[in-house]
Parts: sequence; structure tokens; C-alpha cells
Amino acid sequence: MIPGLSVPILSPAIAPNASFVRKDSGTYPGRSFYGCRILGLSWVRNNRPVRTLKSSRHRPDILQVGAWTMQRDAEVCKRNLFILFLIPTIGLLGSCSRQPAPPTSPDLMSVRVRKVHKINRPIAVSASGTVEAADTAKAAFQVSGKVIRVGVQEGEPVRVGQELAALDPVDYQHGADAASDQRAMAVSNLEQARVAYVQAEDEYQRMKKLYDRKSLAPNDFKKFEAAYLAARERYRVEAEGARGPDQGIAQAALKQAEAQEKVARKRVADTRLLSPISGIVARKFIELGDTAAAGNPAFVIMNLNPVKVRFGVPEADIGRIRIGQSATIQIPALEGANFSGKVTLVGVAAEPSSRTFTVEIKVPNPQTTLRAGMIAEAQIQTDKMINSLSLPGEAVVRDPQGVTLVYVYYPDQKRVHSRRVDTGSVYGQEVEILKGLGEQDWVVVAGQQRLTEGMMVTSLEDQP
Repeated sequence: MIPGLSVPILSPAIAPNASFVRKDSGTYPGRSFYGCRILGLSWVRNNRPVRTLKSSRHRPDILQVGAWTMQRDAEVCKRNLFILFLIPTIGLLGSCSRQPAPPTSPDLMSVRVRKVHKINRPIAVSASGTVEAADTAKAAFQVSGKVIRVGVQEGEPVRVGQELAALDPVDYQHGADAASDQRAMAVSNLEQARVAYVQAEDEYQRMKKLYDRKSLAPNDFKKFEAAYLAARERYRVEAEGARGPDQGIAQAALKQAEAQEKVARKRVADTRLLSPISGIVARKFIELGDTAAAGNPAFVIMNLNPVKVRFGVPEADIGRIRIGQSATIQIPALEGANFSGKVTLVGVAAEPSSRTFTVEIKVPNPQTTLRAGMIAEAQIQTDKMINSLSLPGEAVVRDPQGVTLVYVYYPDQKRVHSRRVDTGSVYGQEVEILKGLGEQDWVVVAGQQRLTEGMMVTSLEDQP
């Protein structure tokens, strides 16, 4: 080893009875090195080099490293000596760079912490379901015809009785006029019967006078009397209805004519399609100029205020649910927005395939935020109470993978560490913590957005 260096210079094979040349003296006994070379250096034994890197044409010089004399070409030796001393210098600098930096006193971030709160809440029955309209109506024409007017489009609100579309009414108007004429004829038959009765009665009175004076034969008088009685009976039938075998023929004819006229008038009115309920046009199946068929749906109208959430409850939980219980509805499609409602229906028979009971929850929806077909997560508050933990909603953050977590403050370390939590229902400004925290944990509730794992902080609480 060369004094002052941390790396070995040689690892030679050693032989006895050898002498080496020193610059300041003669030859000394020592050990021989066979073919040893380090960084282009050659040892000299007995005034003769053991091994050189250059040919004999180069002029060797005598250089001293430590106590030994080495022989080497001048430029090559200088370069190698530079490398020889540069390597330990670099190693020394590298070892210095790995030394820990002296501790500094950075400015600590201030955060606000608090312990989790204990709350007494009812046990909730959770289930998944679908949002449905409170009322759904399929509006269809009662008669067929050509569409001459379409008054609404999909997504537009409508009122009950508002016109949705109309058909060409010409043909139906003609039918109504014909029915009106039939009724007029039935009324004219009564008038004819009255006139015939008056004439028959007048002739009968004149013939009776002749018969009483013995001026008219009995057989002739019987003819006039029969005609009079027939006219009177006809008039009575036309006016009041008969009491014999042909009871109500005339009156029935009049009523039939009136009914036919009403049907014809209704057909004319049915050429206008009116909304059966107030709501929103969900679907439209006709266009201007189409031929609409009677009974085929032309529009679907949905009443979305309120809406109902329909879902299935397992047999193990159905006994806890009652009509009128409060429920919380969460909609994943609306970024987890929560809505409140009440149970309005509890099924009495299980679905054969799923063995679940149908439950409906009515939810107010004045802004029509909820739409039919949305997936809903429902939690029904039962009558049984349990203890739970809660935190302010802003204390819960999400990592880049979307995992919910909080920052827990450790007073003895003055550091915060993230901890994954499972959240439950929302109670005002507080969110329920189902899993991940204990009652004695201190949680960061302000400043958590700027924290990182293990960061040292100062707490604003007087007694952290």
C-alpha cells in the first residue's frame, strides 16, 4: 500500500533474494515481483526492469513513489500517476457526499385537527334500485288519420289537457253531420205522429156524432174508431214510449239517433290528442304527415316530480322496513349526490327469481334532477339505533386512484399519516366513518389538501 492511499497498489507474486533500487542509495535486499504492473508502472530489480510497458526504444526515467523507485516513460508515467491519485480523491469526495446533511429547521405547516365524533344513528338497510317516474302515460289517438299538427317535442314540459298533436278531422266531421240528421228525423217522426193523432181524433169525433144519431153504420164507425185509436197509440209511443209488445220503439230510435250523434262528435274531438297528465315528454313516435293508427302510442309523458325509487330488499331485512320510514338516496351518476325520501310501498310477496321484496321510496324532485332509469343506492333508516363515528365531509380526501382517506395526526411525532377510510351516510355537514378510524384518533380537518405522507406539522388545537 502507498502511504496515504486507501487502495492497494500491488498484489504481486513474491520471490526471495531480490534487491530493489532506491534513488538515494544503492541496492537493497528484498523480494522479487514477477511481471507485476499497476497503471502502466514497472518495478526495477537489480538495476534492470522486471517488466516494461514500452519497448527499449523509449527513454526511461527514474520516478519515486513512496520509498520505491519505478521506471517508466515520462509522459505515460505522469498520466498514470494523475489517475492514481485522482481515484482515491473521487472516492473520498463520494464518501463525503453520502454523509447526511445537517438537520435544518424548516417552517412547519399549521393544520387544524379534531377527534372524531360519536353519533347515535339508526341502523340503515342498504339496497340498489332504479329511479322511476311517479306517473307514466302513453298517449295514443283513439282514431286513425293523417297527422296535420305536432305541438310538442321530446324533453318539453306539458300540462294535463294540453294538445300534443292533431289529425285531419274532415271525414269525422261528415259522420257527425249525418248522425245529427238522423236525430232530426227521429224528432220529426214524433211530430208526424202527433199530427196524425190530431187528425184521427177530429175525424173520430165527427163520425161518433153521426153514429150516435143512427146516421152511420156500426161497421163504418168501427173503422174510424180503430184509426183513431191507432193514431193515438202511435203518438203515445213516439212521445212517451209504448207499454205493449213494441214498448219504447220510437223512444229507442230517438235515443239511438242521439247516441250516434254523440259518438260522431266524439270522433271529431278525438282527432286532437291531449296530454293525460302533467309532466315531461319522454318519447315522441309520430311526425308531421304520418298516418297515425288508433291505439298506437304517439307520446310517452312522465311525471318526474316526485320520482319513486324501486328496489328489492332481501328477506332478512324486509321485516325492519315500514311505510313512512325516512330514506337517503345516493345517485352515482350525479357524483354521489344525496336526496331524501320516504318509504311508500312495502311488497307482500317475494319475486320468485330473486327472492326479494319490492320496496318503493318517493323522492321530491322539483328541479327534475333525478331522471327515470338512473341507478340509485338507497339507505332506509330503521327503528334500531347504534353508535357510529363521524367527521366533517371536507376532512375526507381522495388519492389519484380515487380511494377515500384522511390524514391522522400523531401528537408525539408531530407528523401526519394518511389512512384509508370507508364512508357511509351523510348527516348534515358530517359524514359517517364506517371503517378505518378509532375514537381517540386526531384527524386533520383543515389544510389537508396540502399535506403529504409523513409531513411534520403544527396543530392549532390547544390540547392535541
